[in-house]
Amino acid sequence: MKLVRVFPNLSAENKSAYRNRQEAIITCISPVFYLISRNDNQADKMKIIADNTVPYLKGILEPIADVSYLDSKEFTPTNIKDADALIVRSIDKCTRELLEGSRVRLITTATIGYDHIDIHYCEKTGITWKNAPGCNAASVGQYVLSSLVAVALRKGERLAGKTIGIVGVGHVGSIVERLCEAMGMRVLRNDPPRAEQEGEDGFVSLDTIAKEADIITLHVPLTKEGRFATQPIMPFSTSWNGSLGLSTVAEVPYMIRRPYCRPNEPARSAN
Repeated sequence: MKLVRVFPNLSAENKSAYRNRQEAIITCISPVFYLISRNDNQADKMKIIADNTVPYLKGILEPIADVSYLDSKEFTPTNIKDADALIVRSIDKCTRELLEGSRVRLITTATIGYDHIDIHYCEKTGITWKNAPGCNAASVGQYVLSSLVAVALRKGERLAGKTIGIVGVGHVGSIVERLCEAMGMRVLRNDPPRAEQEGEDGFVSLDTIAKEADIITLHVPLTKEGRFATQPIMPFSTSWNGSLGLSTVAEVPYMIRRPYCRPNEPARSAN
């Protein structure tokens, strides 16, 4: 089956949004196709429950699976107990309470972050889970740049010559880096895993960013364990007070976005 045949025809204005979401959808459905191919009883269509707000999904899996679309509030133990697979977004909490006693074998999320999935329970019970790293990287990079431009216009300042500190230079951070350099900004990069693999040249410490940056933007997963756990740096994102005042934390449930704050006000949640 060629996936292009079941994707909808898109108007010109929707093509950009489609490209940003295409990777997420393919990442979500690829494990589903694999699970279907391993189904011992081919006579019975597998049951899939999907969040009804996942874009461009409807119509793809229906020929080979029994697909139901639910609102986030409808993801309850009763409603998903007979599902073989779930396709979710970050608002759908795949906890032990939801999954226990169900026949779910696969969870795919059309998001970069996966803290809404109890991965320890999944691994313990043999439930496969997949996320979609980088799926909306371009959109987030554009959001950061548009926020910077909005703040600069409001304050009557130029972005050229300003220093931005990027914490996490992966899918999203690298796009933010390119956009900011194109605007004539000085970029400071902090990414300990990359620095360990590639060498310290080109990377700086959080202390350096805190001292020299006018703007700080964070693009890291929220992790609580391991050598590069990011949860300990969250207070850093709320205590710093740069001159333009932008701090975004991507891929975590609470997003600190200083563009929505007046000068000298503390950061607050954008949600």
